[in-house]
Amino acid sequence: MKRMILLTLIIVSGWCFLAAQNAASFYNQGVSLLNQGQYQEAAEQFKRAAIEDSTHLEARLGLAQAYFKLSQWENAEIALKEARDLSPDNPAILDMLAKVKYMLKKYEESATLLEELSVKDPQPDNLSLLGNAYYRADKGTKAIRAFERSLEAGNRNTGDYRILASLYYQEFKQKKDKNDLKRSLSILDQAVSIKPEPETYYFKGRYAYFSKELDTAKEALAEALTLDPGHTDALYYLTRTLFKLHEYDEALATGRKLINRSQNSKYYALLGDICRENGDNLSALDYYKQGATYSDKTGQYCAQYYEYLNQPKQ
Repeated sequence: MKRMILLTLIIVSGWCFLAAQNAASFYNQGVSLLNQGQYQEAAEQFKRAAIEDSTHLEARLGLAQAYFKLSQWENAEIALKEARDLSPDNPAILDMLAKVKYMLKKYEESATLLEELSVKDPQPDNLSLLGNAYYRADKGTKAIRAFERSLEAGNRNTGDYRILASLYYQEFKQKKDKNDLKRSLSILDQAVSIKPEPETYYFKGRYAYFSKELDTAKEALAEALTLDPGHTDALYYLTRTLFKLHEYDEALATGRKLINRSQNSKYYALLGDICRENGDNLSALDYYKQGATYSDKTGQYCAQYYEYLNQPKQ
């Protein structure tokens, strides 16, 4: 009996040793294929390693990485859940699982994992993703807090700055607290100091326009157009800003640049209004006539003004 037990133990030990060797071989092949960009082939090797050794953590991490590269998010999530069963508090697993859940649009689950990670190690990239996860989940207050933490940690992603500025601007619109507007514009200024981009200047100009900070709007929108002369949204809001400032000649010149790039009823209506306010009814008639060819509400607006201005004077 003792000999049978001993023989059985030897056989089992030998089998386990052989399985471990096979798993290591498959895993190493997977790593090599992964580094060569052969992700599907790498995934197959990592799966074989995981089958040979049910406790092989690195094989499951490698498998998740291969699936991540292949954009197979559901498969990556399964592999990471198995890896987490083997090592529940492993930060590498939590980090990748948070990213996978984000790609699967499981934003609140992603945020939960990122909160856990950021408590121990507040890296700007993770805090950036945390802010974006809360933003996508419509958790504005939590998104603001996460983005602010990411800025403090050294985040230099100007796209995140624009999102954070937009959140503060939404707060300003709801609560009418000028401090929120001030913070929004300040964040955009910080983004410009990192990298001057037309979109950042455009955001600042648009927010300033709707907040009736017209001089600030004019300056910011002009900067956006210096960097990107073809930015149609910046052209549109600069035209509106100049119109509000009663700078009709400049507004008309800017509006004509806009019309040369793109046409719609909204643009024709704006040019018609500028000419009408400036006393040039003939030009206004022409713009309203062109705007009236559109069937939307603004087209109807143009048609009404065209009819009104085209009436014979008594």
